[in-house]
Amino acid sequence: LLYAVIEEFARFAGVPVILNTSFNLHEPIVETPADALSCYLRTQMDVLVIGNFYSAREERRTLRREEERSPASFDIASVK
Repeated sequence: LLYAVIEEFARFAGVPVILNTSFNLHEPIVETPADALSCYLRTQMDVLVIGNFYSAREERRTLRREEERSPASFDIASVK
């Protein structure tokens, strides 16, 4: 079934790739820009795009899972 979906999408879009865009890490799926920013800041994500907002990390230190911080660690309102 998945192959058929990918084949049909390739005929429609000209690209035989479907990307699962579930956006979360050990938590409910991201629903708001604040959720997205929180996830981006505390994970190993390299790029975040929301509308015309684009953020890319110049250099990333590899974090182990136990080093990832919880959503409560960030005050989204203070992030510029």
